[in-house]
Amino acid sequence: MKKIFEYTADFDNYDSEEPYNEVTYRLLIKHDNSQNLISQKFSFSFLDLQGHSIDDFVVNSWKIRRIYSEDYFGRAIVCVNVVDPVGSILQPLKSGGFTLSLDERQNINDIENKLYMLLKQVRRFSCFMNLRSRLDYVDIVSSGEDAVPYHKL
Repeated sequence: MKKIFEYTADFDNYDSEEPYNEVTYRLLIKHDNSQNLISQKFSFSFLDLQGHSIDDFVVNSWKIRRIYSEDYFGRAIVCVNVVDPVGSILQPLKSGGFTLSLDERQNINDIENKLYMLLKQVRRFSCFMNLRSRLDYVDIVSSGEDAVPYHKL
């Protein structure tokens, strides 16, 4: 079974009833219940708006490099690899585990729910880290004895 998930820039699920929300990210999820290993049951592909495969998503100058599933004591977890603007590969963000069922549609819905939370986490994390680096830059540039670093406010 295949399903394409469309997200807006805020990683909200796309709703065609709200025309002001535009599709920004597309993710193709393929599910094959005939595979034995959980890591092989799901495959994830990033798509551009024309439907062509791309290597990664860019979120606030950060990159989502890879999305994959893992087996965690018989339960499926979803993992997201993120690369910061400097090029450092961070530890993967992982969802909580869930038990797979025989119904592929239910499994894909469970994957979508886990992915939704992980993508929101990537967005918040990248936004916070970008803000933190800007505040550190202000600390470095500010001079004088009366300048108070932002982390001490």
